[in-house]
Amino acid sequence: MSPGAMMTQVPEDLVFYGTVEPTANHAVTLPVRARRELGLEAGSPLFLFGSASRKQVILTPGPEAAPDLLKLLSPTQK
Repeated sequence: MSPGAMMTQVPEDLVFYGTVEPTANHAVTLPVRARRELGLEAGSPLFLFGSASRKQVILTPGPEAAPDLLKLLSPTQK
């Protein structure tokens, strides 16, 4: 995928792991199945992306697990 390109296909293995609700101090707990299947350990870095206009949030493992997202965030070479 080239820098600046948008992903247009939904991954075949996309899973809905459930819902989470922020606590009073705004913390969220990730479902056990999601942590296990995605290999998330305590202290694992996560990236949080959001769009205020669309009220959307994307949470993904850190840079080692999401190199394509880092490419999307890089300035487009002209």
